[in-house]
Amino acid sequence: MKEYEKSFNSKETNGLKKFQLATGYISSTTIFFELEKIVVKIEAKGYIEFLDCNEVLLTSINIPEQTGGKETYNEVTCGVEDNTIVLKLPIVEWIDNYPHCDGEHDRWDTNTIGYHTLTFNLQTNAITLN
Repeated sequence: MKEYEKSFNSKETNGLKKFQLATGYISSTTIFFELEKIVVKIEAKGYIEFLDCNEVLLTSINIPEQTGGKETYNEVTCGVEDNTIVLKLPIVEWIDNYPHCDGEHDRWDTNTIGYHTLTFNLQTNAITLN
């Protein structure tokens, strides 16, 4: 499990913050929103849990799986806005650079074509997916 030990306040960082997700053998990333006392666990395949500080599940959601490549989400942009936690996971298309590449390390590129945006209401624990 990839853990970020330092939380952040989006007011201090002037908006949302981007985190790299664990996508290898370990595919779970945990982000702690300290001021809101919420833990978010993100599986690279698209399963997301919202928990309280005692690790009690408040709610969860499966977002559509990524297609192409490893079929995982590689990053999340998140923050707190208007009493909600906002998570933005990029939807990417994979671009095959063959035969114009030097090997497997530079064969594939991605192009972001949209985002799955989740909002978690801190008062009702409701999730909205756009």
